[in-house]
Amino acid sequence: MGLSNRAVYSQVLVETATVAWLGATFGMAAIALVLVPLGRLVLKVSLGIPTPLALAIVLGAILVAVGTAALVAWKPVRVRPLEVLRYE
Repeated sequence: MGLSNRAVYSQVLVETATVAWLGATFGMAAIALVLVPLGRLVLKVSLGIPTPLALAIVLGAILVAVGTAALVAWKPVRVRPLEVLRYE
């Protein structure tokens, strides 16, 4: 209560971007931690991930998550709080 529609919408998008950034970053780190030893010890080749590609994947994941959250939250944030609380 007390937040404007715009503030709620912004908060949803910021939280989604934060979670997507953390998930994508830790995911890319986990992939790198598995690929490098696997390539060196088992396959005897270099299986590194180029930094621009890793950054593009992380940014792409963030954009997809924020875009999806923006589409999903568009209508619900415009509903008046009293309408939502009426049926609780």
